[in-house]
Amino acid sequence: MAVSTPPVAQPTRWKMWVLTCVAIYPIITAFGYLLQAVTPGLPVFAHFLIMVPAAVALLIFLVMPALTRLFRGWLIR
Repeated sequence: MAVSTPPVAQPTRWKMWVLTCVAIYPIITAFGYLLQAVTPGLPVFAHFLIMVPAAVALLIFLVMPALTRLFRGWLIR
């Protein structure tokens, strides 16, 4: 006999957009300043080649899981 589980409430897209913006801004800003300080002569495109994959990995694997747990009540309301 199969046991059915109730559907999990999904957050609205605009709330996920807000949370993602709140998360990505400090990450991109910090990486930008850090890369500029560490590699001042590197061209802008090279900074982005380094910064984007690192920022996305940090966002997906660490920051967003923590933020979605922290803001779970608001997200599903």
